Amino acid sequence: MNILSIVHGFPPTHNAGAEWMLHDMLKYLVDKGHTCSIKSYGFPVQDINGIEAIDVLTPKRIKEADIIITHLNQTGTAINIAREYQKPLVFLSHNNHKYGIIRNRRASVYVVYNTYCMKEELRDTYGHLPSIVLHPPVDPKHYKVRKKREYITLLNLAPQKGGDIFAKITKAMPSESFLGVKGSYGTQHTDFGKNVSIWENLSDSRKAYKQTSIILMPSPYESYGRVAVEAMCSGIPVICTDTDGLREATDGKAYYIKDRTNISEWVSAIGEVKANYQRWAKMATLRSSQLETEKELSEFEAFLTDINLKHGNIYADSHKKHWTDSRVY
Repeated sequence: MNILSIVHGFPPTHNAGAEWMLHDMLKYLVDKGHTCSIKSYGFPVQDINGIEAIDVLTPKRIKEADIIITHLNQTGTAINIAREYQKPLVFLSHNNHKYGIIRNRRASVYVVYNTYCMKEELRDTYGHLPSIVLHPPVDPKHYKVRKKREYITLLNLAPQKGGDIFAKITKAMPSESFLGVKGSYGTQHTDFGKNVSIWENLSDSRKAYKQTSIILMPSPYESYGRVAVEAMCSGIPVICTDTDGLREATDGKAYYIKDRTNISEWVSAIGEVKANYQRWAKMATLRSSQLETEKELSEFEAFLTDINLKHGNIYADSHKKHWTDSRVY
């Protein structure tokens, strides 16, 4: 199959969970012999682990694609192109934002949810569309690192990830050493005391995990929680806000905070995890052993194959519009 992704950003220049999910999905498909390319506006032309990044989206490129994949803020552009060229579109649903253009387009649109809880939450919005659940792929072998128990860490200091809460926690525990890693989006909180080391955004999160004893995730909202899963691959305990997405990601093996604004609750949780570290580390490792990444990716490939077979038959002789090669996006 020839897969074309139309997106707003992509690793290594844009390092966030949704972008890494797409990268790992496409990398799997490339390894299985499929052709994958991305059009990310303002993104340099390059080869990323066999995925071709292109600068100009020509009619020829679109016509050669069997399936178009998109997500987040390029969804409108992608669905309009898919409509023009009569291509099936696969929409990756990472959050509970309701895209009207997806909801109202009933034909040739498919949804990939990042969690079962997200699928349930959006049932009334996208329930009429064929779908599959694919948790963000995380290879336990790739993310398993030898770690030093040096820091209590938060990845992404934006308010969306609880950077403000993290600052209050660090202030309440001046004798502990904390690490804050700047994220690739959002206004990053930078007002910290001397017990906090601040790192710039990382293209490889394993660098942080190597120095981490505990991961904190004080996010007000998480549809999944890839950071938690990555950390657990190295037996790093996770303390996080009690959201449906984080519970599904960690499978009940993290320490859950009921009231994320209650700093004393975070302080108590850190004390509990440190006092019983081996127990919490074993729970984290257990969760990583339960991941079914390869199985889910195989099901995703089969999902795309079925879409391609269906639409190859539907559109084989139905292209009535012709576009000049000067038309670009």
